[in-house]
Amino acid sequence: MKKVLIGLACTAMFGFFVTANPDTASARAKYFARLMERYGENIEEVGTQRCAICHAGANGANKKIRSAYAIALFDQIKEAGGDVNSMDDAIIDTALTAVEAVESDPNNEDGPTYGEILAEGNLPAPAPAEGDE
Repeated sequence: MKKVLIGLACTAMFGFFVTANPDTASARAKYFARLMERYGENIEEVGTQRCAICHAGANGANKKIRSAYAIALFDQIKEAGGDVNSMDDAIIDTALTAVEAVESDPNNEDGPTYGEILAEGNLPAPAPAEGDE
């Protein structure tokens, strides 16, 4: 009986830590909030696309597949001293500013930067469809 209770307690603790990890979702919500604050007035789609701005699947449900913009933004977050769970507004804002200068298509030198796309009131290209990555 003691082993069963210990096993149940361990299972409950594991479940709690797996489901109660606030950094996982809240960091990305912070990215979206900063993006919305910066571009929300100029780009109507920002509010409706939400997670799909950076992720594939219905409403951006597949967090494993990221758009080129999301990859470039994460690179800039790392450059600014952050990581995937960065909650620091200054790091996120620095990354959002820096990614504006990044070419949206590295194979096309004449293509627009992410900043030019956003200034025109458009969102960067979406993440590839699931299965196309």
